[in-house]
Amino acid sequence: IYEYAEQSSFSDDFFKRKSYVGVSAGWRIDSRDSKIYPTTGVVWNTEWKWMRALNDGIARPYSQLHSELAFYWSLKLPARVTFATRFG
Repeated sequence: IYEYAEQSSFSDDFFKRKSYVGVSAGWRIDSRDSKIYPTTGVVWNTEWKWMRALNDGIARPYSQLHSELAFYWSLKLPARVTFATRFG
């Protein structure tokens, strides 16, 4: 990685330790019928972060939005096979 950095246009500060401060907020919806063996339900996690660097020379703050959505569905009860899918 250091050979690549020497050949590229990265500045010397690119690999130095950086410190950030910020806020984070999120929410979660969980309607699964069981956390261990779910047969029906939805799980939706969403988190937003805003960060600002404490180091000199890094003036631009950044934000990040992350979301995950999962569905669980069984054909009939008692469920032997559960279909699950996840996005995010």
